Amino acid sequence: MTREYDGMAFPAPTFARFLGLYLSEGHLGKYDTTIALTQNPGPVLEEMRGTIRSMGSPVMTVPLSAGRGRQLRFKNAVLYDWLRRSCGMGALNKRVPSIVF
Repeated sequence: MTREYDGMAFPAPTFARFLGLYLSEGHLGKYDTTIALTQNPGPVLEEMRGTIRSMGSPVMTVPLSAGRGRQLRFKNAVLYDWLRRSCGMGALNKRVPSIVF
């Protein structure tokens, strides 16, 4: 599927922080444009939440059934498509995008 949309911009430090969090603790939804970051409660989870909010996205917190973990979920079709194309999908297939180098 191909989507057409206007461009999107984020401040570089905020996007760099999000990209690091996504590459280490994130994943993309298989059936929709959900982007999720997973972490246990504490300062890192709060940093994740603040980063997503500073990118202008509302965030939903979902408790995971196993353990104390929490998943922060939000939707952004433009960012989802870029992450999928530039970083890959799935833990074994994720990569640092070329814009970093």
